[in-house]
Amino acid sequence: MSTPQNPQFPANSVMAQSHMSVYANKADQTITIIYDQTLTQVLLGIEYKAAAREMIFEFSPGKMPFGVTMNDEIHAIMMKAATITLIQIDLKTGQPVTGLEVPLVII
Repeated sequence: MSTPQNPQFPANSVMAQSHMSVYANKADQTITIIYDQTLTQVLLGIEYKAAAREMIFEFSPGKMPFGVTMNDEIHAIMMKAATITLIQIDLKTGQPVTGLEVPLVII
């Protein structure tokens, strides 16, 4: 990802480089992340440090923390999910650009 740094989040985090929102669907126990910037590296999967409630994005060739801890509602569903769906949205049109599903590993 190559966007200006957002000083609200840790400099080495995904959130510092892109606008992302995490959604938990209680009905089907799924996690979806909506984001606005094109991923410039291949996203292989996401690790979830359950005790710390932190996501780690696993890119080829390295890992990057998400930068925000998960609340109780998202945490509960993260503990049950096997995958995470990511959808890139064009902020001007509100339309989806691309999407992918990656494995979620609880650590």
